[in-house]
Amino acid sequence: EGREPEKAVNGVARRVDGEENCWESRDLESAQLTLKDYDGDGTEELSLLLYEGHGTGISVWGLYMLEPDGAGWRLAASMPGLDLVDTLDLTQYDVPEQTVVGMQVHFTPEGDRFTLSVGLCSTEAPYTLQYTGDLVGQVSYNGTDLVIGDMDYTPGYIG
Repeated sequence: EGREPEKAVNGVARRVDGEENCWESRDLESAQLTLKDYDGDGTEELSLLLYEGHGTGISVWGLYMLEPDGAGWRLAASMPGLDLVDTLDLTQYDVPEQTVVGMQVHFTPEGDRFTLSVGLCSTEAPYTLQYTGDLVGQVSYNGTDLVIGDMDYTPGYIG
């Protein structure tokens, strides 16, 4: 069918029709692409996992969902890992006090969903990125949005 995204050029992923899209990644070579019907509508979507950040104690991935648009692929939904680090509201989860979101965000494909694992740190730790547990849950695609389901806290660092 020939409707696969072009390879990354100079750190920017491009659509088949030549329009530049919005991705920049420190390591596009590690991008993971999967073609599957994630929303059950009978049409396969393309999921894209991008490695957005790394370093000592840091490993952040983002999840992007693309829909075919007749001429190529269009970005339908996104869940950048760096945004989750900044916006995930821990007050809605049963986590210890003095806990903050760390710089560990991983998505693992599992069937038509993804397992999301977010590393958590203690504000009382002797150093900033001392991981003390994970929030783990499922992310699904409903045809419009990527939706985080229930998440559970697991003490101790899983990663």
